[in-house]
Amino acid sequence: MSGEAARQLQARKDRLLARSTALRSTLAREAAAWESPLAVADRVLVMARWAHAQRWWLIGAGALLLAKRPRRALRWLRRGWWLWRVSRRLRPWVATALSVQPRGAPTSGPAPAPRA
Repeated sequence: MSGEAARQLQARKDRLLARSTALRSTLAREAAAWESPLAVADRVLVMARWAHAQRWWLIGAGALLLAKRPRRALRWLRRGWWLWRVSRRLRPWVATALSVQPRGAPTSGPAPAPRA
């Protein structure tokens, strides 16, 4: 390898390293914005898993509430039903709003053909 080719190769390596450093810092900045929402999502998942594991206790507590205070239980049941319906209606919108598109990617239109 000649001296000129080695210098060009080293210059290219330096440019790639600088670009890599810049991309890493950009990624770190953009990922920091997602830290709080993802922490909330993690807590919701933990609570959902706990509720699923304790479902018989929760069903028993609900039945006890229904037996002791039927009006209050029915009020909470009505609120829960409303919340469930709203969540079902909003689910497609939220999925669309939270979908992440790569930069420069078209937001609509046909999907690109797969490469061979």
